[in-house]
Order: sequence, then structure tokens, then C-alpha cells
Amino acid sequence: MSSPTAPEAIAEPLPPSGGAPVLVESFDLARALRILEGDIRESDLLPLPSDAAAKVEREFDIAQALRPEATISEAERQRVRLDRTLEFHFSGQPVACLRTPRGAVVLAVGEEEIGALVDAAPADKWQGVAIEFPETW
Repeated sequence: MSSPTAPEAIAEPLPPSGGAPVLVESFDLARALRILEGDIRESDLLPLPSDAAAKVEREFDIAQALRPEATISEAERQRVRLDRTLEFHFSGQPVACLRTPRGAVVLAVGEEEIGALVDAAPADKWQGVAIEFPETW
């Protein structure tokens, strides 16, 4: 039986919605544990491709046109951008993630990976981590 802290492929992520590339080919437990320790690198942030970002901006424009008296705060815009980023890459799959001011950081995708991370990481390291179920893009 292998050590729960050894980096190993636990499960291949399901293909994302819309043909978007999966950035992490297999689950990297060591990476996830590093992130939980607070070492978040620029390469850990999940990008929103420019064509998807344009759709999100159109969504804001439509919302503003429907309710011109309403103001969409920057915090709300950021929340929606992070929601759409997770939806674009991981529609319909459970993900363990952190939402940071710089973007979304996905630690594990799918029940097996999330289970392995839960088994390996002490509870006090989970601050700010959410298990989310992104809607279909």
C-alpha cells in the first residue's frame, strides 16, 4: 500500500465541458498539499480562456442592460468570473478548490481525488477550501 502523501495519479479527470484543456493531467497530491500549506504559485491559478472571458463580459453587459439602475460590484464580477472558470473547466464534476483574489485554485477533481486529499491533509489545513459542484457551462 502506498503512502497517502506520495504524489501519484489517483484518477484521471473527466474531460471538461466544451473541449477545454485539462491543465492537470493526473492528480498531484504533493501539489495539493503544497497549496494547502499556503504555497500558491501563479501556475496553480485556473485560467479563463479569452473566448470564455468575452462571454462572461457579455453576460455582465446583458445584466446591466436589463437593470440599468443596478450596479454590479467588483466583488460580484469576481465571483461570477470564478464561477464561470470552474464551470468551463469542470462542468458537473465535484472539485475541491480555493477562491483567491487572484483566481480559482483547484486541488482535486472527482470523488476519488477529493477523498485522497481528505485522507492526506489535516483538517486545520482546509481553511478556505470548498467542495463545489460547478454547473454545466
